[in-house]
Amino acid sequence: MSGHPNIVFITTDQQNCSTIGGYGGANAETPNLDSLAREGLLLEHAYVTCPLCVPSRGSMLSGRYPHVSGIMLNDDGRPIEYPDRLKGLSDVLSESGYDCAYFGKWHLGRDDTPQHGFHDGWETYLRESYEDMLGRSGKFVFEKPLTRHRRALVPEALAHDTHVAERSVEYIRNRKGGKPFALWCALRAPHDPYVGPHTDRYKAADMMLPGNAVDDLSGKPACQKASWSEKYTREVEKVRSPDDLRSVIARYQGLSYYVDVNVGRVLEALRQAGLEEDTIVVFHSDHGDMMGAHGLITKGPYMYEETNRVPFIIRYPGRIPAGRKMAGLFSLVDIAPSILELAGIRHSEPFDGISAARAFGEAADHFREAVFAETFEIIDQRCLLLSVRTEKWKYNLYFGDTDELYDMENDPLEMRNLAEETASVAVVREMQARLATWLEETGGLDMAALLGAMAKDRPMNFLSRSVADMGTNSI
Repeated sequence: MSGHPNIVFITTDQQNCSTIGGYGGANAETPNLDSLAREGLLLEHAYVTCPLCVPSRGSMLSGRYPHVSGIMLNDDGRPIEYPDRLKGLSDVLSESGYDCAYFGKWHLGRDDTPQHGFHDGWETYLRESYEDMLGRSGKFVFEKPLTRHRRALVPEALAHDTHVAERSVEYIRNRKGGKPFALWCALRAPHDPYVGPHTDRYKAADMMLPGNAVDDLSGKPACQKASWSEKYTREVEKVRSPDDLRSVIARYQGLSYYVDVNVGRVLEALRQAGLEEDTIVVFHSDHGDMMGAHGLITKGPYMYEETNRVPFIIRYPGRIPAGRKMAGLFSLVDIAPSILELAGIRHSEPFDGISAARAFGEAADHFREAVFAETFEIIDQRCLLLSVRTEKWKYNLYFGDTDELYDMENDPLEMRNLAEETASVAVVREMQARLATWLEETGGLDMAALLGAMAKDRPMNFLSRSVADMGTNSI
């Protein structure tokens, strides 16, 4: 295995591009990530296959779209998992002689069980299980009764992401040469509930609101106006005014600063170990957060840029140019084939993604013709939603609701829905044809299996629109 690089993934949860200085974030304070971008390549248009944790993580690791892998929903009380029969990036790396380790949020089922080639290190926690562990072990005693969310009470030295970064640093320091390694450092920040270390670092009054913060959602799908995200915004975070929204943004930015602190710890460990030149470093998030765009926070039944476009920075000295930006469209389903090619590993896995190894080396202005995304449910909302984005257009097909079409060149904030306008008929048909071709090429949707997977004693509300409306029978 000599000559194969080490690989370090640093994955965050629900991070908006605007939180990072290299992406022009007005409120950002991210010296370590900005330094990584100067030393590597920043992708300006990296997109998820689903703006939800579990399906997105499934695509990142398996190299398949959610409807292909079957990892289509957040667990939400169901035993959703990454099946052993499905070999992905870590499986191929392990079989090719890599030591693979995973620390942090897994969220793909059987969290206590090392799986998919991760035999050299494994420690994962889902939701509040980390705080449960702190309480059981006596490392931290939580007040009773609780007056705040437990994550807000844990000091930085004991917080989940500090622990995950320390485990990753320890793993790097203890390497003794020989086999190459692949390490996943999976952070939990800056995901809601927007509490934790550094959430008091910034003043609300200093926070900039996004340019599309004011949107009455007229002419857009009805489900957006009565979404889980809208309820979370109004009822949980109690956002009633611009000042309330600035307060949430300030806490979110504090968690994003905390991300940067932990990124710095891992990068410094690589430097001290003398491994910088021989290691591919990938920083990215599983999906974004609305953070005030269109008056909303967190995520929901929509495909706005704030949730679907994510930060993605890759450094590989000598193979990927430093200090460049890649404008071409990239999908997180492309991660597996791209990294394997960069690592010089041949494989026979039928990934849905496309290798961007050459595009990375050229910092390509054009890589993909289009990127695709899908959702089937968001919390308690049934929502079969398919999306295709080209460099010019974004089209969102809602089954049972109003479609969306946005001119991404002239309306990057996605304020004006053009789907119902007469002048858009030809574009809509073209984008529907792209979706139909994509589904055909990836095996289509098994509606019977989908209905079975989604059965939770709640009515299905997405089937009122027939497949014929798309002009295809490939679903």
